[in-house]
Amino acid sequence: MLNRWVYITGFLMIIFLFFSVPAFADTVEEEIKAFLKTVEITPKRDVVEIQLVFDRNIEFSDFTINNPPRFVIDIKDGRYSHWYRQFTQKDPLLKELRIFHNRNGLRIVAELKYIGPWYGIFWDEKSKTLKMTIHRLFMKKKYTLLAPGIKYFQIRKGLFDGPVMIQALEVEVAPFVEGRKVLEEIGAIVPGPKITLKTAFKKGGLRGFMKVSDLVKQEQAFAGINGGYFAPDGHPLGLLIKDGKLVSAPIYNRTAWGIDKDGRMLMDRVSFKAEVIIKGENYELSGFNRSRYSDELVLYSSTYGLTTGTNQWGIEAVIKNGQVTAINRGNSVIPADGWVLSAHGIYKPLLEKLKVGDKVEINLKLSPDWLKEGIVEAIGGGPRLVEDGIVKISGKEEKFLPDILKGRAPRTAIGITPENNLLMVVVDGRSEYSIGMTLRELAELMISIGASQAMNLDGGKSSTMVIRGRVFNLPSSGEIPVHNSLIIKLD
Repeated sequence: MLNRWVYITGFLMIIFLFFSVPAFADTVEEEIKAFLKTVEITPKRDVVEIQLVFDRNIEFSDFTINNPPRFVIDIKDGRYSHWYRQFTQKDPLLKELRIFHNRNGLRIVAELKYIGPWYGIFWDEKSKTLKMTIHRLFMKKKYTLLAPGIKYFQIRKGLFDGPVMIQALEVEVAPFVEGRKVLEEIGAIVPGPKITLKTAFKKGGLRGFMKVSDLVKQEQAFAGINGGYFAPDGHPLGLLIKDGKLVSAPIYNRTAWGIDKDGRMLMDRVSFKAEVIIKGENYELSGFNRSRYSDELVLYSSTYGLTTGTNQWGIEAVIKNGQVTAINRGNSVIPADGWVLSAHGIYKPLLEKLKVGDKVEINLKLSPDWLKEGIVEAIGGGPRLVEDGIVKISGKEEKFLPDILKGRAPRTAIGITPENNLLMVVVDGRSEYSIGMTLRELAELMISIGASQAMNLDGGKSSTMVIRGRVFNLPSSGEIPVHNSLIIKLD
């Protein structure tokens, strides 16, 4: 009985081998078709090169998947020494390369860290090499017309070191665009709402912080971005003009933007000279509308707040119509139509000799004299980025420190086009999805979107764009309070 089963088992094995050998032979023959011999991945500054060397000619197809971002190549009847292999990369663009078998042959997947890059693919018949080149540099832009005269741009850009996300607004300053006014008058286009550009800060005084979204709400504005720099105690650092009045003085002759009542926009480095004349003697002021420190002579206007907020260790003269109306030790009430001159330390004797009724002359002058030229709104920042269509970064001249000048960061910038349109730009940073920009990259971006003049504003955690009450970018630390904002109003 046992022998019988042995014979039957042996017979069945012979039959199995008889039919299996041809199939196995076919498999072996198939496996040696289009065999992938070597894989080479070479990251370069502007591209990532992938070279796949085969032992013979191949048939292939390729396609793209966006979520997650991947470039896929299928090799018909391709074979590799591994059923699955993964090449993990320490590269800002290429996350990993995966090679695995499927029922049609071989699949190669290049998985990226972000969406946007493009690639080229080329078969070199002589070397039997499939060459794939993934390009780091790209720029994709889409825009939406938010209102007549206001376009919103979302820009996705690839840099050598990674991706950046950019939000931008282009605003037609309609009163100055004579061609548009003519077209509206003859009925060629429907008149849009009046667009007004304004500076904004917390009501009730110059010191203090508010989120851009709250400033936009306070002013009942359509949109806004963060503005100039500010000190930890809540006062602005740089030029600020609101409703035709000087609110804050420029520092270090830094770049500022301004607009007059007709919509004419200017961008220039602005300096400030302030002096008082007491009993025939000229004295240069230490500051205007800011905190008073040791051995300083500071002037306050009503835009600073209700009082000076100073301590009792100084002396102050309240001035109206060029005459002293009161002498106080500190924290004086600022008259709506007058000034308070506050002294400390070496300047105290100057005011101690004053008495009620004495004359005091105050001279404040900007250079260029924007107030005389009719500028009604202005905001300072810096450094300059673009002048007459050419990159010109004036960081050293404007005494900026390396934390602003060097490295990449979230950025806010404004620009003026040759057509007198305003560009408002916010660049996200300090994240994998957007690494931020250097000042040179920002300058080049501003030129690429049409700016002939451009300047930097406060950036980093402050960089924020709000449209219709919603924050449109992703601030690196969430939306934080800032001192001031540049807003768009529709009337």
